[in-house]
Amino acid sequence: MTRAELFAAFFVLVTDVTQLREAEERVSRSEARYRMLADNSSDMVFELDHDLVRRYVSPACRELLGYEPEEMIGIKPASMTYPDDAARLTLAFQTLMNGSSTRLTIVSRIRHRNGRWIWVEAELRAVKDNDSGRTTSIVGALRDISARKAVEEELAVANRNLRLLADQDGPTGLTNRRAFDVALAKEHLRARREKQMLALIMIDVDKFKAFNDTYGHPAGDNCLRQVGGAIAATICRSGDVAARYGGEEFAVLLPNTDEDGAAAIAERINLAIRCLAIPHVANAHDVVTVSAGVACIDCLSVTPDTLVQNADDALYRAKDFGRNAVVRSSEILMQEKVA
Repeated sequence: MTRAELFAAFFVLVTDVTQLREAEERVSRSEARYRMLADNSSDMVFELDHDLVRRYVSPACRELLGYEPEEMIGIKPASMTYPDDAARLTLAFQTLMNGSSTRLTIVSRIRHRNGRWIWVEAELRAVKDNDSGRTTSIVGALRDISARKAVEEELAVANRNLRLLADQDGPTGLTNRRAFDVALAKEHLRARREKQMLALIMIDVDKFKAFNDTYGHPAGDNCLRQVGGAIAATICRSGDVAARYGGEEFAVLLPNTDEDGAAAIAERINLAIRCLAIPHVANAHDVVTVSAGVACIDCLSVTPDTLVQNADDALYRAKDFGRNAVVRSSEILMQEKVA
């Protein structure tokens, strides 16, 4: 090899080594910069290996969870996660690992060192190998969102209360007419879909105008409140709906109930209201009583309006019979056929 060739080879070797060292220094500086950012972030930065085991945890874990970083390295996040959230969290990690997604945000609960559960939000990203394109690890940033969740829960409770108030009749505490109409339409559709019967009881306080004239409107309001309470206490299934239909009229919607069952409930309501023993000198029985009409339909061919009309017709027939009575819609139809 000539002197010139030797010099050229040496120059190439020096150049290659220099470029390699510069590349290594750039990587080292980059890693140091990212580590500095992670170590000083208020979020807990972590890295999971392919087996979903923590291989790095930033110092923010001390303030966030009360642990030292080395205490959290070598274990799986699911082991510290609230049991109801663990499966969902593991699924999110697996989704990143199998390449179905590259970024995810998940909210879960994790146990603090002092034993309490805190709400956290984790922003996760899959780290892929440049050559194979396969996911090799997951990096994430974890932050405490307990305060935010508390506010969200307060808002949710407030919204639920507002919805309840919007659906509630103020004087009696029962479902109001608007909410009853919604429930009727909903239960009619369900009964038709499931081929079930749907029953309705329409109830009216006997001679209520005379009660108001005798005792005054405040007493009338109290009377309606007691009647509504007796009706609500008589029905026991969660799907049954007791509503103030309007004025002194009430309605009880009974899903998956035949006419015999509905009539039995109507009789119990009638008895419960008589047992209140609310004085009513203008009534034949000297206490407040009610009249009730019972109807039941096969929802495959009959509309909700027909159910209401049938029960209302039976109610007015009960009034014609002298009040303090329960009349079934089928009895009216039978009488009409005989006539």
